[in-house]
Amino acid sequence: MAIGTSGPRRDGAAGALSDLFSAGALGGLALLAMVALPRPPAPLPQASPAPAAVTRAAAPAAAPKVAPAAVRAAVPASPAAVRSEDPHEELWPSVPRRVDPSERHFPRVAAAAVPPAVHYDLTLTVPPSFRTVDSASFVINGKTYRLDGLEPIPPDHICKSPQGSRTACGRRGLVALRRELAGKTLACRQTGSDGAVTLIECGGAGLALSVRMVRDGFAKASAKAPQELAAAADEARRGRVGIWGEEGL
Repeated sequence: MAIGTSGPRRDGAAGALSDLFSAGALGGLALLAMVALPRPPAPLPQASPAPAAVTRAAAPAAAPKVAPAAVRAAVPASPAAVRSEDPHEELWPSVPRRVDPSERHFPRVAAAAVPPAVHYDLTLTVPPSFRTVDSASFVINGKTYRLDGLEPIPPDHICKSPQGSRTACGRRGLVALRRELAGKTLACRQTGSDGAVTLIECGGAGLALSVRMVRDGFAKASAKAPQELAAAADEARRGRVGIWGEEGL
């Protein structure tokens, strides 16, 4: 019998297999030891910043509850129960009744003054060819008319300016009136007479014509002229046109 190491002898293949199993057992023990070890605690989540405080408006106080009986007592049973300041007069009567206006004492607003409407009952159709007397008078069918509110300039009047120039303003006014009237239809009314001359007041185109004659300095506004003519005379006087360009005026 041979003398050697204790224990049964293992051949090469069996020994390698045994070593492999021994290594596997050691690996398993190491894995079990790792699993058994306590794990470090997980980090706590960081708290997000608290939101800013939101100021809320205070809720309106609840209306006091009213008992149904009190509501019925506050509402009249019918419109006829509501009365005016007069305890004997109903504000909303249940039957129609006549109201005497003399018994009503309400403040009244004065009505605005309305000027009376002017009725122009005279229609003048001026032919293309007619005769003019001066800067405010003309002849149609043998009858002489003068625009009321105008003071004419004599046809032979010569206007002298402060600079010494001379202008036949009377003749220019006569020609201007002829040019403005030729072929026009005027709505006028008779306001009076001055001998054989009929005084007329015209509206619309006739009034506009009179305003132009005064504004251009070919006629003056009379004392009773309407406001439109007075304003045109002031404009001509300030501009020193026509008759108003004469020295001393």
